[in-house]
Amino acid sequence: MVLLAVAAPVVWPLAAAYLIARCIHDEAIPGDNQFWITRPYRRSSLLAAKLMFIAVFVNLPILAVQTFQVLHAGFPLSTAWTGILWSQVLLILCLSLPAAALAAITPGLVAFMFVELFTAALIFGPFQYWFFEISNLHAPWSSGVEWISHSINLTLVAVAASAVLLLQFLRSRTLWSRIISASVLVAGVSVFLLLPPQLALNAEVLLTKPQMDLTPIQLDRANTPLPDNRLYVENPRIPIWISIHGIPAEAAIKVDGFSGVLVATGGATRPVYTNGADVSSGENGDRIVRTMFFPGKAFFEAHKNDPVTLRGALYFTIFGDPRTQTIPQQREPLTLFDRLRCSTGVLQNLTETRCTSAFRWPALWIGNSHETFYQSISYSPFPAELSLTPLESHSAMNAQGLAPPSPLGPHEPPPITMVALRPLAHVRRDVQFGNIHLVDVFMQRMRPPPPPPPNKTK
Repeated sequence: MVLLAVAAPVVWPLAAAYLIARCIHDEAIPGDNQFWITRPYRRSSLLAAKLMFIAVFVNLPILAVQTFQVLHAGFPLSTAWTGILWSQVLLILCLSLPAAALAAITPGLVAFMFVELFTAALIFGPFQYWFFEISNLHAPWSSGVEWISHSINLTLVAVAASAVLLLQFLRSRTLWSRIISASVLVAGVSVFLLLPPQLALNAEVLLTKPQMDLTPIQLDRANTPLPDNRLYVENPRIPIWISIHGIPAEAAIKVDGFSGVLVATGGATRPVYTNGADVSSGENGDRIVRTMFFPGKAFFEAHKNDPVTLRGALYFTIFGDPRTQTIPQQREPLTLFDRLRCSTGVLQNLTETRCTSAFRWPALWIGNSHETFYQSISYSPFPAELSLTPLESHSAMNAQGLAPPSPLGPHEPPPITMVALRPLAHVRRDVQFGNIHLVDVFMQRMRPPPPPPPNKTK
């Protein structure tokens, strides 16, 4: 298992599930004619032995591999141990318990592999290939609050897997165990398909205490620039520019989502949602947010010449309390903000800064005056994400720190100053913008001109 985790990080979860299934199937639970039933086995001892085998031969090797990778990357154990332990908790809840529960309700490896592949296709299919037409049921989740959806599904899976193992090993209730497993699978898919991200965004706002005064923050509709008709797909997109007043000059904001509805003159409505937006600086220190909505072809064609009202709520996070740290340009990683290991260098006339974190990217706005790093910041309170990879790396390239060539020969590259801002407040602001004419602001890709007719030669 250690060699698989190092050499084949994509394959080893399947190998771990196979090993767990073989362990459980040695004393298969479904049926009533297994040889081990006639032996003086204590079912509680049998379950404890199975769980101990899984812990020693699956979880312990992964713990050793993750610990080695984190220490080898230069992260001290004193700062990484919480991530290591929580990663083990996730491994148990996401892999070990579900695989053991699935093996406990299947009579053999063929049935186990069939159910496993079917479940994987059902769960990961909508993510990877969008097998289902769910555009009206489910909007993309913001990266900041995805941990809430993951936590709900993880809790369902952990409770169901524990119940199935206890029912099977202590009571042999295969029918009830299979009903519980199927119900949890349906519930998990329903959470993914039907749970709106607005619930998570509102929960993030309600459950966190602002660390700054939010009274001065107000929203207005900004002037809409002329659209660029060369960059977008044929499905109409409606850009709306929103101006945010009252943000401190040294702060940064990240838009987490906008949820609203377009209301036409006759009363027709169209729900709209976006899970992020571009932010730029405006006059007087205002921040200009460009949101992008998809009204749908039918709604657009029916109401493109009528005044439309947009009602909704903008969710955004304010980052502040800046910390700066200056590092020399060198390929050897240095510790940055106690959370990152960063290295710098010159690549194609640009300065490349690459940073690595242990187990999850920190909930910090990290960058400099020219470029930010990774914008998919999670606000999860847990020290590790739903990922079995212990290291996460991202890079940024900019012109900061470059000096013109000197006729006296090579020179020492100047150091780079990095900035880290922590989240100060998760904000919701309701807006209502009227008199929007969709035909004036929509963006649509221009169709290429038809090819010239072929030359006819006599």
